[in-house]
Amino acid sequence: MNHYGSVSGREASRRRSTHRPRHRHIAIAASLALAPLAFSSSAYAQTSDASSDVTLAPTQVSAQRDQEDGAGPVDGIVAKRSTAGTKTDTPLLETPQSVSVIPKEMIRDLGAQSVSQAMRYSAGVLPDNAGFETRFDWINIRGFSASTLGMYMDGTRLQSVTEFQLDPYGLERIEILRGPASVLYGQNTPGGLINMVTKKPLETPLHEVQLSLGSFKNKQAAFDFSGPLDEDRKVLYRVVGLVRDSNTQVDHTPNDRIYIAPSLTWKATDKTTITFQGSYQRDKVGFGQFLPASGTVLYNPNGQIPVGRFVGDPDTDNIKREQVFAGYQIEHRFNDQVTFKQSARYSYLDYKVDTDGYGLGYTSGSTTTINRLPFADYRQTDVVTIDNQLQTKFKTGPFSHVALFGFDYYYYNEHRSMRQGVASAANQLNLYSPSYSSAVFGLTRQAADTDSRYTQGGLYFQDQIKYKKWLLTLGARQDWAAQNVYNRLTQRSSNQSDSQATFRTGLTYLFDTGIAPYFSYSESFQPNVGTDRFGNQFKPSKGKQYEIGVKYQPVGYNSFITLSLFDIHMTNVLTTDPVNTAYSVTTGEQHSKGFEIEAVGELTDNLKVISSFTNTNIVNSKTNDATLLNKVPPQQPRTAASLWADYTFHTGMLKGFGFNGGVRYVGPTYIESTNTAGQAPSRTLVDLGLHYQFNKHWRFQLDGSNIFDKIYVVCVTTSQCAYGARRTILGTAKYSW
Repeated sequence: MNHYGSVSGREASRRRSTHRPRHRHIAIAASLALAPLAFSSSAYAQTSDASSDVTLAPTQVSAQRDQEDGAGPVDGIVAKRSTAGTKTDTPLLETPQSVSVIPKEMIRDLGAQSVSQAMRYSAGVLPDNAGFETRFDWINIRGFSASTLGMYMDGTRLQSVTEFQLDPYGLERIEILRGPASVLYGQNTPGGLINMVTKKPLETPLHEVQLSLGSFKNKQAAFDFSGPLDEDRKVLYRVVGLVRDSNTQVDHTPNDRIYIAPSLTWKATDKTTITFQGSYQRDKVGFGQFLPASGTVLYNPNGQIPVGRFVGDPDTDNIKREQVFAGYQIEHRFNDQVTFKQSARYSYLDYKVDTDGYGLGYTSGSTTTINRLPFADYRQTDVVTIDNQLQTKFKTGPFSHVALFGFDYYYYNEHRSMRQGVASAANQLNLYSPSYSSAVFGLTRQAADTDSRYTQGGLYFQDQIKYKKWLLTLGARQDWAAQNVYNRLTQRSSNQSDSQATFRTGLTYLFDTGIAPYFSYSESFQPNVGTDRFGNQFKPSKGKQYEIGVKYQPVGYNSFITLSLFDIHMTNVLTTDPVNTAYSVTTGEQHSKGFEIEAVGELTDNLKVISSFTNTNIVNSKTNDATLLNKVPPQQPRTAASLWADYTFHTGMLKGFGFNGGVRYVGPTYIESTNTAGQAPSRTLVDLGLHYQFNKHWRFQLDGSNIFDKIYVVCVTTSQCAYGARRTILGTAKYSW
């Protein structure tokens, strides 16, 4: 079983060391011509100093780094291993797809308050793509949404629709797997997935308490306790908790949270380990503000709509979410060659929305007053996931194998009740002079009352074959998916079944210098719900990707660089039936291609850097709607780039003091799907931070996001736009012992 505490002492030992020599040599610049993004870290040389009580020799640190577990804590901000791309503990260098890991230290250094915020400096990822939002994490990968079928927790699907949300304080790492991943995970979008790895019990005792104050009257307290419960360290525990009381940049919109997550690891034998996990989270948040394009991103004769404008009703609007997770992970090693793992989780969600503020755009002939749709949305959801894996290592002549056999199962059951009013004059709102007292919250009809049940079972196989410096990865999977929807209003049921085989292959060559060129082909599928005009069930949408790239992990340096080029085709996309426009057919296609560069590392012991550049060209390459042909989906920029650096003093009068800064650029995006209404301008945002490690107990941190308060807008349609997150300051004091 993975011993999660094996490297947890890194932070303290690094801070106590007073000096480590710097390496000025940057080998990657010449080899890949990526000078602006190339860097390396210091090799750890043996030092001594009168004020230092810890001496780190090269062999000691390198051994510690080699112990990194692909699902556990990362030694610093540079991960070297992950399970996301293969479901086995595999070096990133040997994974034939682009994978990024955002460790806990990076989440902390960025001052991230959501999973979306933690990914702002990652290549190929567009977080916050719905503007400012407190309910969910809206994320695109390579032009495709990852918010519906692409969110995973500890390796199994977190959701089937946008419902759950995890707090980053409870996460050990966030992993981004780019490109189709159905061969290991079942139905999914072709852009990729996000795996959020939760904190688990540590062998090394950990105790921390932190208090935070920030913009919009944000008050937050959190704690993280872990360690052994017995002298033999056979039983380990961890308890993570957080409480937040906060307003937001939108009037009458809270962002409150209560979160508690206990876990227990039991080393039953030398070969068997079981970890039990649970969590409870209760949120009170606000509904997204849908504003018209005119007055936000487009000209309006009345001026700009205030960023904090609330379009609901303060006396009525209310969103509450309660979510519960309970599960376990078992690992049993039969011997050094054969290991069995099982991961299971039960998830429960109670989600209630009451709002008067679903903006429908301006009323006819008006440039001030919008129509609003009152509605209520109540959901109760049960999800069960289980993943069984049998991993075996063996040799056939000169070939060494890591073979994985698995079967996973996903069960989703939801009762959803929706009530709606009408967009009447009584529910209209003047955006420039709102009068909330005149709003009437009238729910006049039951819009939906359904019981939905989804199941998916998948049988998969993977073989990682190594021959000298060559590594061939082969994978195949067969899925069976079924859906039943019972409409309580009509008392009718609809059923749908799908089966699909998917494949993946990848070839990597491992140079001694740490350079690893690779090529891969991967597939994905996702069911299309419904029938055509003949009553025939829709075929599933399919994704196919070709990816070629180079990964570079300099020997002896703490850095990692990935350059990838990708070409994704998604077929069987729903498009309008040209014979009867009331129906759809699966003849549409989308095409996404581009390249990404991401680099993360330490130039010196003092300096940490993250850098990325993304070019994504996605269009509707085939559709029966001529207005959408060859058009770019809204929200998706062609280019994005970012650079973030942190410098910390470990010696001298400024010992313990550090500062960081980052710049994020996102290119222009279209306002709506036909690309005829114009574009939202590009945005360049600046983040700044300060931190001070006073001693081994106290750490103070001040983080500023969008520090120059750049106002920008993201649109889905001309009537559904939202302002992005404005300047946010958060100060944190942490005490550890």
